[in-house]
Amino acid sequence: MTKLDDLKEGVIINGPFWPEEVKIISLKHIGKRVELNCQGMKFEPHRFYPLILKPEDIIKIKIISGIGGPEFQANPKEFRLALEAKRIKMSYEFDPLFAVGVSKIDPLPHQIEAVYDYLLKRPKIRFLLADDPGAGKTIMAGLLIKELKYRKVAKKILIVAPPSLISNWQSEMFEKFGELFSHIKRENFGSNYGINIWDKENQCITSLDFLARGEGVLDALRSLENNWDLVIVDEAHKLSAYLGSKDEIKKTGRYRVGEVLSEKSNHLLFLTATPHSGDSDRFRLLLDLLEKDMYANTELVKQAVKKDENPIILRRLKEQMIDQYGNRLFLPRTVKTIGYNLSTKEKILYDAVTDYVNEHFDKAERSKQRNTIGFALIVLQRRLASSLRAIKESLRRRKEKLQERLDNWGYYKDEFSDKEFGEEDLEELEDLPEDERRKREEALMSVTTSATREELDFEIGQIQKLINLAQEIPEKSETKLSELKKVLFDVEDIRTKNEKLLIFTEHKDTANYLIERIEQWGFSVTRIDGSMIPGDMSNPKKGTRVWAMQEFNEGETKILVATEAAGEGINLHKKCSLMINYDIPWNPNRLEQRMGRIHRYGQKKEVHVYNLIATNTREGRVLEIILEKLKEMRDNLGKDKVYDVISDFIESEVGQKLDRLIKSAIRKRIDPEEFRERMKKPMSEEDIKKLTDSTEASLAKQYGPMQLLQRYDEYMQITEEQKLIPEYIEQFFTDAFN
Repeated sequence: MTKLDDLKEGVIINGPFWPEEVKIISLKHIGKRVELNCQGMKFEPHRFYPLILKPEDIIKIKIISGIGGPEFQANPKEFRLALEAKRIKMSYEFDPLFAVGVSKIDPLPHQIEAVYDYLLKRPKIRFLLADDPGAGKTIMAGLLIKELKYRKVAKKILIVAPPSLISNWQSEMFEKFGELFSHIKRENFGSNYGINIWDKENQCITSLDFLARGEGVLDALRSLENNWDLVIVDEAHKLSAYLGSKDEIKKTGRYRVGEVLSEKSNHLLFLTATPHSGDSDRFRLLLDLLEKDMYANTELVKQAVKKDENPIILRRLKEQMIDQYGNRLFLPRTVKTIGYNLSTKEKILYDAVTDYVNEHFDKAERSKQRNTIGFALIVLQRRLASSLRAIKESLRRRKEKLQERLDNWGYYKDEFSDKEFGEEDLEELEDLPEDERRKREEALMSVTTSATREELDFEIGQIQKLINLAQEIPEKSETKLSELKKVLFDVEDIRTKNEKLLIFTEHKDTANYLIERIEQWGFSVTRIDGSMIPGDMSNPKKGTRVWAMQEFNEGETKILVATEAAGEGINLHKKCSLMINYDIPWNPNRLEQRMGRIHRYGQKKEVHVYNLIATNTREGRVLEIILEKLKEMRDNLGKDKVYDVISDFIESEVGQKLDRLIKSAIRKRIDPEEFRERMKKPMSEEDIKKLTDSTEASLAKQYGPMQLLQRYDEYMQITEEQKLIPEYIEQFFTDAFN
């Protein structure tokens, strides 16, 4: 029976008053009662228990140890196991790379640097990790998750990724880090009536577009009872906002998602390979989601970047990345432009369609829907440059929609009637998921400058003449297709060895057309486009993007024809080092993203990229000049990373961004030959300085690879000395289970 005199400081006791064994920290007699202040011994963090006991409560207390010193009566084997368990539990405090040791990965020096020198050293992580494509940002995110969980800093974790990458994220997290993430989607979002699923699940993954467009989804996230400990956003550049004509902020639905995630998270990590995209205002607004009002204007961002004083960004280029032995991580890549001339009939069609586009562009200048109509016409022009099939199908669909408008004159109404696109609307349209963007572009085919029935009837006649011109050209004789065929049959490795080929196009009609022809030539081919559902990595089903990716990577299929749906986050490098850009996007960052599918860590061969350009077209001449300049810039800078600074360079030279420059060429507002002469001038030291000082280029961390290797070796030496020895762990579990 316990007596009052037995209760002393340092004695360990238990009883019905505490949920665990407690240690007496202090006690004070208050008449016949005693005030005890105790500390829990079992659970962490150790809880504090203040309590006042009556005399009759004392007998209910059992003394565990502390009276007269330790008695050493416990089972020594169990004591050793308990001590070893405590040592294992605390090992992360001694091993600087603890998560590495408990994960199935071989981390690279730049990955160790990002997680252990930048992220974990911050008391509150609000950070943009912006390494080049293929650097393994998923691995870095997984290491961060493990380390924060071991430190008991993160329990509730949310990953936001593009729909096509969700399965890949789930697979990587489970296979490499043993972490399970529940996919929150439309099917299970409303399955628990009255329960907020974001409160219910601790480790979730979902898509950005589901958060932005799902009914009630964002409201549920906003009303979350407890904040997320950690939120990771992949392809974070999609969280877009823009400055309007009056410097007001125009927020997209995705940006509003970013605002909620920022508000409802303790730690926030953005991942993207294209953080800047040539738009300084958009970049500053992205940084605002991490640290509100950290930069009042874009000039402050530029100055901070140039002085390497931006504490929330880390960017490393491929040229800086090395493996554990100091070897370059990325093999060289060669980019070759294959220029060709349209045939006589193709040139007649090109000129006729371009004249039609320009005629209605001029009429649109006087319309209240100037931007909306202009965008529809540019869609037509881009499809003209893509393939004969794409322009034929586009003209056919436009004629059908205008005929429907004519047949219902006075009653016809569509989603774009009387609506004018602002610049920010056009930007948001470009950022939509591919299949949704394609549907919106098709809907735009109904907008017109024709103000009367007679004008509309005349325009339909114009389009029919263009269709007739297109139908006069046999598809199998298209010059561009012949150039593709030459590449396929000239590159011997595709025919005789196990080499594979990736072909990119912007348009689904062109992809359909290419697949038909390639199969006729005797090659096995598969596809990835925006109309295909992403699929599940653990159970790939035919017709999904995951299935097509595995068929190309692991199966016998020789050629993959892909649209921009395969341009981000998909690994296609296992057996493929050859790529053809069948048409060229007007955003250079997309070119870099495309090449990143095969020019990435793990690629065993030098990468070869071919760009097909019709050099006797207006936009073709401009693109050819730009690609020539890119090669010169690469030679001068000694690095591949020129695609994300070319826009800045061109804007500084001619006062226009690349996409506007191409539109100006189509509309004959610039002379391609004059532009060529301007771009031909040798690059001066001032030109090179412009490139290296551009915000995008300056973002990259400036150091030599050997510095990175030295820091990596220091970490590995310490962890080798202080990490848990696998044999000891094995012995612990063997003894524990026995």
